[in-house]
Amino acid sequence: MGNTFHMKEVDPIPWKGVTVMEQRQRFLEDYQLNYYSISELAERFGISRKTAHKWLKRFKENSHSGYHELSRRPRSCPWQTDESIVAELVTARKAHPGCPKSVPAGPNDIWGADYNGQFRLKNGKYCFPLTVSPKG
Repeated sequence: MGNTFHMKEVDPIPWKGVTVMEQRQRFLEDYQLNYYSISELAERFGISRKTAHKWLKRFKENSHSGYHELSRRPRSCPWQTDESIVAELVTARKAHPGCPKSVPAGPNDIWGADYNGQFRLKNGKYCFPLTVSPKG
């Protein structure tokens, strides 16, 4: 007989249909009623206590604007390309549309290279094979 698997019927998870902002608003309204502890509220809303405290802190600091999601964009980027270089590149791209060449004009105009991983040779050194082939 082989292995027999018995599948347990699982009820589908109902879609809550609530935005994060609405969930935060309901959480904060329930918190202000003083009926539940923060732990109970966190459990009811399916969030961690740490998240509950974070939401409360944002609400206390920002009032109603504390409901909104904060931007996750970094405030700075040390390796960001300088604006003058970006402007030069944009100007060059507008002056020469279609570059770099992506449609071959003849045989062997475009080549592709593919790194295939690495493996150790008998002498203990590593080999890094590269496949180079014409495209088109």
